Amino acid sequence: MIAATQTIDLHYIKSSPITTHDGKMDSFTAQPVELRSGQTMTLTMTVKNLGDFSETVQVILKADNTQIASFTRSIAVGGTDVIVFDWDTTGFGPGVVRLNATALLTVESIGNMPDGTRSIWVLIRPKGDVNNDCTVNITDMALVGVAFGKRVGDIGFNPEADLNNDGAINIVDLAIVGSSFGQFS
Repeated sequence: MIAATQTIDLHYIKSSPITTHDGKMDSFTAQPVELRSGQTMTLTMTVKNLGDFSETVQVILKADNTQIASFTRSIAVGGTDVIVFDWDTTGFGPGVVRLNATALLTVESIGNMPDGTRSIWVLIRPKGDVNNDCTVNITDMALVGVAFGKRVGDIGFNPEADLNNDGAINIVDLAIVGSSFGQFS
């Protein structure tokens, strides 16, 4: 308790608000999360600027440890940018692949520290996997054989057996099964 006769020294210290750089990876999605090797997956990343300055943000996309894309975006204070990237999975899989999207602010001096990394696990099946069991075997060959000669709109057309997505089940689809026969993920 302070006595009635005691004097207290108060000092007013003027300070400026602390300003920050704050660009963040807000979300990262993939569609679909399961597909065959060589098919295209759409990756969508949302980056936000929650700081006090306009920011230049670099977004790096990696599949496992392989960089697959990089984007640089300028984002206004309070702004959001959505980046959509169609990734051709040729050369990846079969198997489970970890996709990472990382946002980096170009103005940070301490090793350009990541400002948000988001990860997604995706399954890349072998090219010739018709029945989606992650194995290419005689069942896949038979499914292509049953639908052989069918086109989009025909009774018996199986879109899963149209491995090259040309609208027809033919020798090309059989060759795809044959070239990946025995593969599994």
